[in-house]
Amino acid sequence: MIDKRTGEVFDYSKRDLSVKFKEIFTPDGSPEWMKDRSKLWNAVEEIEKRKDAQLAREIVLALPVELTRNQRVELLRNFVQEAFVQKGMVADAAIHEDFYQETKNPHAHIMLTTRVVEPNGFGQKERLWNDKQLLEEWRISWQIHANNALEKAGRDERIDHRTLAAQGIERMPTIHEGWGAEKTERKAINEAIRAYNENKALEAQREELLAELSGVVLQAKKERFIQQQKTIEKTLLDMPTERRRAYVQKTVEELEKRRLEKVRRVQSKASKRHERRQAQYFELRDTFRQKTPVERLRIEALYRQAARLVTALAEAIKTASAWAKERFETLQPVVVKSLASPGREHEK
Repeated sequence: MIDKRTGEVFDYSKRDLSVKFKEIFTPDGSPEWMKDRSKLWNAVEEIEKRKDAQLAREIVLALPVELTRNQRVELLRNFVQEAFVQKGMVADAAIHEDFYQETKNPHAHIMLTTRVVEPNGFGQKERLWNDKQLLEEWRISWQIHANNALEKAGRDERIDHRTLAAQGIERMPTIHEGWGAEKTERKAINEAIRAYNENKALEAQREELLAELSGVVLQAKKERFIQQQKTIEKTLLDMPTERRRAYVQKTVEELEKRRLEKVRRVQSKASKRHERRQAQYFELRDTFRQKTPVERLRIEALYRQAARLVTALAEAIKTASAWAKERFETLQPVVVKSLASPGREHEK
């Protein structure tokens, strides 16, 4: 289409894949050129002088998915002819469907002129067409036409132009999302997938750094423990026999007491942590069920990332604890050996 006023060319050929039907309906006695879409809407532009003038009126209809494409076309033609064209309007109608699925979101766009049609073109504005009562009549007419088409097709489904409250149905009303919402959701899902892939790469780097850091910390603990063991052995060898035995016995008892206390604290913390996590799980589960698919995908990605980090830390702590326990158990033979050695007796 070419806009004569500005010289702009509008190419809608890319949208033809979703447009399954289009037709211009004109009242009797209208000029033949009104059947041409470009001439029609250029004439609408030319006759209006005010910059805030209403050029057209748009009606959007949700078509029954239970009907076939040909049945929807017949339904639209009958409704447009009776509701608009017989009153003197020119109607430019088009049916849109999903490119991949015929029964997904079939709907019609109807552009209506606002002026009376005369043999030579458009005449005066018809203000009665803006009456709200007329809109209600259109809604009732659409209900009748759609239900007749469903009955003719042998379907049991019916539509009702009234609100849910007027029908006595206690249900939260919904709003038609349209193609824009679906496009936005697809974009959000792609962004979430991209973020998830980036997080996967970052997780691998974090795991490598964590493993390296855990190795450094573990090595430092080993060296410090070995140094402490050598210091204890030297101190024990320098003590008198009786004093050494008493010191070793006291040390062993204190170490055993500390170990048992640590086990008790760990078990208590683990129990509390389990209860807290269980409560958080039920809370998060209820919250998660209320999220949209996009939000769920993001939450799952973050949860997997956190789970990997926690698992890596737990493994590092477990390895260090096992090594420390093993070294502690080797202390007893050393102590026994030192008790058996004569040592150096002090007279004073």
